[in-house]
Amino acid sequence: MRHPTFRIILTLVSLHHLTGSIQVAKIGLNDNTFKTIPRHFWHDISSPYTELPDDDIEEESEESTTHDPYPFFDETNMTANVTTQLGNDVYLHCRVNDLRERTVTWVRRKGDDIHLITVGRHTYSSDSRYSLQYQAPNDWQLLIQYANERDEGLYECQISSHPPLVFLVYLIVVVPRVEIVDERGVATVDKFYKAGSTIELKCIISKVPQPTSYVTWKHGMRMLNYDTSRGGIR
Repeated sequence: MRHPTFRIILTLVSLHHLTGSIQVAKIGLNDNTFKTIPRHFWHDISSPYTELPDDDIEEESEESTTHDPYPFFDETNMTANVTTQLGNDVYLHCRVNDLRERTVTWVRRKGDDIHLITVGRHTYSSDSRYSLQYQAPNDWQLLIQYANERDEGLYECQISSHPPLVFLVYLIVVVPRVEIVDERGVATVDKFYKAGSTIELKCIISKVPQPTSYVTWKHGMRMLNYDTSRGGIR
């Protein structure tokens, strides 16, 4: 069964700005012609008086908008504490995933002051002990050589994303403490003994991250042996 042919009358109204007159044109379209009209024809000629359905807008947005993966750190809590001993070399790790074209920057924060250390693989600190050591696949390590007490504090590993991502590292530099005590365990600087007495001194070392394997004793400028006939060191 054939469907009846429909005719649609499209009325275009244009405003004539000079005369203020209104011109009306009527165009006859049959049903076949109507099917060939582009999908967004009505929106194009009537905007901003008509809007596309919300579903159409969402579909267009999904098709036209693509985003690169957002970078993230391996450490989920975004902070870390690192402890090293005075004089040691120390690495501050910053492992970044999905970095792509973004840049990693290391800075040192002292109160309200921020000191730039590295940008990418380039070092900008005037202190030659600082350098960037990249280890594949994603570890942007800040190397500090011969760590001293002044190096202790807060460091930031930053990613040039929007908004920026920041990974905080707090460095603790442990300074060993050496104390000499007598046979009773009392700390002493000066101790007087009678001639012929037995002298027993103890060296107590504390605040070391790892046990010390070798300790030396000196009498004046002379180093004492570990094993002598008079007792030595044990």
